[in-house]
Amino acid sequence: ILCVDIDGIVRRPLDEVFRMIERADVTLHFRLGERRVWRRVMAGAVGVSHSKAALGFCEKLANAIWRALHMRPTDHVDQPVIYYLYVIRRRLKRRIRWQHMPAGVVDVAFGDDSFIWSAKGALKEGVVFSRATSALEATYALNLDQSHAIYAEARGDGTNG
Repeated sequence: ILCVDIDGIVRRPLDEVFRMIERADVTLHFRLGERRVWRRVMAGAVGVSHSKAALGFCEKLANAIWRALHMRPTDHVDQPVIYYLYVIRRRLKRRIRWQHMPAGVVDVAFGDDSFIWSAKGALKEGVVFSRATSALEATYALNLDQSHAIYAEARGDGTNG
């Protein structure tokens, strides 16, 4: 299973990434040397295999994010929650197989060979990311409009949407 952040762009087929993810229970892009806690894990893409340990991690992660959101935070909670859960589970559940997701899989520098581009803040408005987003919209917007028309026709109401 590969979870890609909402502002991620899949650039090429992910077969190789899925094979890599299956070699561990949880695959994260670690940046453990970062001073700021919220930067110690990049959540642009998170991989989990189909294992009991990975399922347990996902259940704990969902619960922890839910609880963090109920505290009405002013900042994003995903990266620090993932990091702290990693630290806790690494100590308590030593059977979990952790794996680092290489920068070429999820890339904030927009490399040509990257699988996924992930943009934060002002980078979303940059030329490279904007062009890639526009190209995707141009490719898939027509298909999206057509599917709405087909659905409306199947419903028999003749509306487009």
